[in-house]
Amino acid sequence: MRFSADALLEVLRRHECPRRYLVALSGGLDSTVLLHALHALRDQLGAPLAAIHVDHGLAPQSASWTERCRSFCESRNIPLSFSNLHLAPPPGASIERFAREKRYLAIERAMRDGDAVLTAHHRDDQAETFLLLLLRGSGPAGLAAMPPVRSFGKGVLMRPLLDFARADLEVYAHAAGLKWSEDRSNLDTRFDRNYLRHEVLPLLRRRWPSATQTIARSASLCAEASMAVETLAAGDVEIASRGDCLSVASLRTLPSARLRAAIRLWLARRRLPVPDRRRLQELERQIDTARHDSVPLVAWPGAEVRRWRGRLYAGAPLPAAPPCDAVLKWPAGNALELPGGLGRMMLSPRYPPSEPEVRFRRGGEQCTIRGVRRDLKQVFQDAGVPPWLRNRVPLVYLGGELAALGDSVFADCWPEGLRLCWDKVRGVAY
Repeated sequence: MRFSADALLEVLRRHECPRRYLVALSGGLDSTVLLHALHALRDQLGAPLAAIHVDHGLAPQSASWTERCRSFCESRNIPLSFSNLHLAPPPGASIERFAREKRYLAIERAMRDGDAVLTAHHRDDQAETFLLLLLRGSGPAGLAAMPPVRSFGKGVLMRPLLDFARADLEVYAHAAGLKWSEDRSNLDTRFDRNYLRHEVLPLLRRRWPSATQTIARSASLCAEASMAVETLAAGDVEIASRGDCLSVASLRTLPSARLRAAIRLWLARRRLPVPDRRRLQELERQIDTARHDSVPLVAWPGAEVRRWRGRLYAGAPLPAAPPCDAVLKWPAGNALELPGGLGRMMLSPRYPPSEPEVRFRRGGEQCTIRGVRRDLKQVFQDAGVPPWLRNRVPLVYLGGELAALGDSVFADCWPEGLRLCWDKVRGVAY
């Protein structure tokens, strides 16, 4: 399909009209063409048009790019907002990835409810992304590369140029007399994407002229396959779900491929990073062979999965447990900040007769519940508190007596009508 404003309008009409089109404008060829074509369609869009420019501060000529964007938008009366990041990537970090993540965060902050953020990724970008992910060993979900539309921030992110080749965008730009900025770092083949763009894809196109188009089509087919797998996995997750956990017994009934797909989807829904194949296989082994009374842990950067009482629990890595001899005084009228990032606790509507103290499990604690003196270990077990959280649960003492375990279990000495709230960090809830 040749690129034109009318062809772009045809793509946009495949999707629901947003409250506003917000173009991510870098000042380069691709985003300049996208914004120019959208401006030509402004009377047919059905929604206002605006742009945002993010200056990473990584290139010495970035100020000139910002000025070009400003001039382009002012001459066409297009509202333009700016975000200056002045990034300093940490040592060893991928500059590309670091800059991309910060750029999307900046754009997300600038969004309004119902916005569609439009980026200028085209068919050649899609082919590059497919090859990068192929070389990293990705499966169908990864090889689907960049979706045309996905949820993002307060609205959606759209890539309306994925059907068009960069060469077609150049033809449009020259015909329209457009000027754009060139980022010299895009020529640096030390970066993987640039190496594919300048070394690998030209070689492929010499042998297979339609390589970019067919690779992009493969990405589309992978997206279809991924959607089918996700639909099946969603059913499996629904059957296996027990609140935020998954039933090990239900998972054991699934073939390996479906089990792994269900776990991937479950983790993604919990906004946790998906593990690599080796750790997925370890999870599968723990599901299949771990003793009933064991509490196995499989961890990777950003996530931990444990098995307990026939269920899988997943969360972000836990903060360090406070020292078992810690004693925290709780002054009247204040929320109590817990150590180690465990959150904070609040009392209402009044302060108890004696000053509360917060401690953490040392062993041997007891409390009286419904007239029966019980060991803390048994109370934890009956309340369903997983073993890895027990030394992170704040124990509230009144007058030297254990009166509350977090905000879910209260002893007989807890004053009637006094409410306790523990604002927990993610992953510590039970």
